[in-house]
Amino acid sequence: MRLGATLLVFVISTTASAQQFATVTTNAPIYAAAQETPTPLRVAAVGSRLRVLSTEGDWVQVEYNDPQLGRRVGWVLRHYISLTSHDLRPMDLSVPEAAPAPPAPAQPTAVPTAPATSIPFPKWETLLGWSFLHVSGEFLDINSALGWNVSVAGNVSPWLGIVGDAAGNYKTGLTANDPDVAIHTFTGGPRFSARNSPVAVPFAEFLVGFTRTSFDIDGVGDSSTEFTIQPGGGVDIGNERVAARLSFAWRRVFYEGTPTNMFRFVGGVVIRR
Repeated sequence: MRLGATLLVFVISTTASAQQFATVTTNAPIYAAAQETPTPLRVAAVGSRLRVLSTEGDWVQVEYNDPQLGRRVGWVLRHYISLTSHDLRPMDLSVPEAAPAPPAPAQPTAVPTAPATSIPFPKWETLLGWSFLHVSGEFLDINSALGWNVSVAGNVSPWLGIVGDAAGNYKTGLTANDPDVAIHTFTGGPRFSARNSPVAVPFAEFLVGFTRTSFDIDGVGDSSTEFTIQPGGGVDIGNERVAARLSFAWRRVFYEGTPTNMFRFVGGVVIRR
């Protein structure tokens, strides 16, 4: 038993002392077999230390640590490496010097601030809406006239736009003596919008144009065209592409000798682009 233990210790000591390591002297491709292929397994950097497993001519089988797969085995050409025994591996024998004073921390540089971005606004807005018109005057008195409204606005800034507006309202006479009335208005002018919120945009506008009023009683018709002013306002509620509009306007139509007030309410959809 004592002789066997002695032999085992001798074998282990001999194996440990015979263990070799390879130090990479030139960036060394590592291959899966003892032959060069277009794509090596890894390339060992200069200074890498690999454990030698065996040799075969100009090739050396080594064990290396793959950063992704862990310990692996491959082959490297002898002229890329320097072989050293376990006992004679090179060590750093230099005398340490006094540690230099750490460099002064760099002064933080001022981060340039981004310029203030302008308020986004649509270049064009198109309204398709439903119109309700109430007329109160000596020349014309209509309780309610339903119709349509279309407007197009070109915005030159977040708060200023130029509007073109067209509307048609119609009222059918209740009796044979009551005329059928059609009122078409075409106006244009500036619009002022407050775009403080991306969701709700209130606005005010002052439009000027003309109104064409047509009457028809039993197939006999008549019409007239008069100068018109139409101040008003409202609010758009939506997003950058589409919104719902609610608006109200006071319209003054200057019929000859009898200026008449009209009140218009509009609900519709605004398409933005």
